Amino acid sequence: MQKKEFIESFLGEDKKLISSLYDKICLCLKTEQTVFSAEFLNPRVWRKIIEISQELGVRCCTKGINEECEKKILGIYIYEEPMEFPVTFIKIHNKSKFKTLEHKDYLGALTSLGIKREKLSDIVVVENEAFLLAHNDIAHYILYSMEKVANCPCEVSAISENEVNLGENQLKTLNLISTSLRADCLVSSICNISRSKAEQLIGNGKVILNYEELKKKDKLIEVNDIVTIRSFGKFKFKEVVGDTQRGRLKIKIDKYL
Repeated sequence: MQKKEFIESFLGEDKKLISSLYDKICLCLKTEQTVFSAEFLNPRVWRKIIEISQELGVRCCTKGINEECEKKILGIYIYEEPMEFPVTFIKIHNKSKFKTLEHKDYLGALTSLGIKREKLSDIVVVENEAFLLAHNDIAHYILYSMEKVANCPCEVSAISENEVNLGENQLKTLNLISTSLRADCLVSSICNISRSKAEQLIGNGKVILNYEELKKKDKLIEVNDIVTIRSFGKFKFKEVVGDTQRGRLKIKIDKYL
């Protein structure tokens, strides 16, 4: 696959980033050595490269804070899957007894250090701790520069992967009623809004299905599909559990907390 064709297959993505990934693939093919993306990639990019990896003549694997996370480092190789990635597992412990910190607090503290978001994985907050991966080229800086989060004293440490304690999947199960499995109907049920307002959300590009913008309101949602609705949250469609007396569907949805 030529570079131009490769770049054009990633509509809407940063062309400079996609170009650099193509160069990484070429380097892997030339040297037969494992190479890694220089930053954490969104699911649209790493999923696409994995999808076309056979056509490109390479193999791919990814690393994120956990399996269900979105942002991942991409490893590109020919023969043996890499055992290690150029990332550091980091734990941030909130030492304050008076304030509970949120995801936005941790992210804000990290970016205030001048760190690009692309150098960080998803951030998972569990009680008074936050866990994340940082690319090795900025991990040392985080470990020795970060002292506070939202004016709360914190302790930052590098940990092993085995020490990452994300607890149970932070999901809340919702039992809802929907007229069908069409996207607009499910969005209406999830958000507790009218179907016309659900259509507006879809039309305005505020609904993401499996990490890609949902274009068709009549798209049928399938089991384990991930639906992200801006301002409402991220959801996974689990199953249809039955019918109501009026012929509507009883559905089970997991909401990511």
